[in-house]
Amino acid sequence: MNITELNFGIGLYRLERDFSKRIFNLTSICSIGLARNFSGGIGVGVSLYDGGTLVPLFADFRYFTKIRKARIFIFGDGGILLNSANTTAGFKFLVSPGAGVIFPVGNNLSLSLGAGIVTQLMKGFDHDSFAIIKPA
Repeated sequence: MNITELNFGIGLYRLERDFSKRIFNLTSICSIGLARNFSGGIGVGVSLYDGGTLVPLFADFRYFTKIRKARIFIFGDGGILLNSANTTAGFKFLVSPGAGVIFPVGNNLSLSLGAGIVTQLMKGFDHDSFAIIKPA
C-alpha cells in the first residue's frame, strides 16, 4: 500500500534556533502487511522548516484495529533527516509516535487524520520536538 501524507507541526521546545519553530512535511511511504493488523514500510519526503529544508528517510510501522467502518491506528516512525543545504545542521535522527483514524471513501481510497509528536535528535543529546497534525 502507498501512504502519501501532508503534515504540519509547531515547535515545542527551543524556538530560538533554526529548524525548531515550524515544520511542513510531504512524505510518501511504501508499506506492506507484516502480520494481521500490522504493517511496515519505508518512507521518504521533504521537510520544510523555518531554517531550511531537510529530507526525511525513515521506517514506518502501524498497528490497525477496526471500530465500525473507521479504522484506528497507532504509528511509529524512526529514521534520519538528511540536510539538503549547506548549513551547520548536518543530519539528525527522527522519532515520531502517534495515532489516527482512517475513513473509507471508496473501494481503494481512504482519508486519514492523525496526530503525534516528532522529536529530532542531534549530537550531544540535544533535541527539538514538534506537535504534528497528519491529514492524508
